[in-house]
Amino acid sequence: MTQQKNWNKTSYGSYSFSINGVERGSLNVTNHRKEAEARIDGKNFKIKCRGFLKLFLEVLDDAGNTVLKITQDSWLASRWEMLHNFKRYRLVLRNFPLAQYVVTENGKEILSYGLKTQKFKPYLHIESETTERDLLMDFVLWFLYAPIVHESTATGLPRYTSAIAAV
Repeated sequence: MTQQKNWNKTSYGSYSFSINGVERGSLNVTNHRKEAEARIDGKNFKIKCRGFLKLFLEVLDDAGNTVLKITQDSWLASRWEMLHNFKRYRLVLRNFPLAQYVVTENGKEILSYGLKTQKFKPYLHIESETTERDLLMDFVLWFLYAPIVHESTATGLPRYTSAIAAV
């Protein structure tokens, strides 16, 4: 089964997220890319970068409870530990051939956001091993990955589209 996930830029720092043409949420980035407000299927979340060097990330629900947390292995590392729904995941940044964020669970890739090229133009490519995955991870990866897409596309593409294969 294949899904079509789309990130659409609605205004500066604001995006809408849809799956197969059905809007599922929105993301509004604030405070110089250090915070964002997310709305996913009617639920509100706040994404915040924490720490002196902003190496840590927390997602808070409406009640102020931490629902997802990302901590970096070390300030030099390109990998992080993600804690979500009492499960541990690994988040890795790969830079070859193009930048890609990958979430793994027990060594198995479960979600990735990366750039690919088509007719010499970069586009966002999203892969997921299931359609049942919590969408909060998509929003966190887009929060982290959007600056890379903006930098790489240079033309400021208003829409980021990708097919996602569910296994």
